[in-house]
Amino acid sequence: MRSQSDPKMYTKFNAKEHVVLISLYVDDLIITGNLVKLIDGIKEQLSQVFEMKDLGELNYYLGLDVLRDDGKIFITQGKCVI
Repeated sequence: MRSQSDPKMYTKFNAKEHVVLISLYVDDLIITGNLVKLIDGIKEQLSQVFEMKDLGELNYYLGLDVLRDDGKIFITQGKCVI
């Protein structure tokens, strides 16, 4: 389902309150959610229609550095600092 507040964001919910979020920018996707099985299913469906690569965990996206430490996620724009 396309987000009403952001046309580049898509959401999918299932009956057990699991969610997957997909952010699309040109030809880049971020796929995240709270159930790996649901995420894998969506990636499989997309790969049957589109040529795509799974680059693993997100580290960098559109100028944002994504860092993980002790179960926490930090997002920075260190490369933009002058």
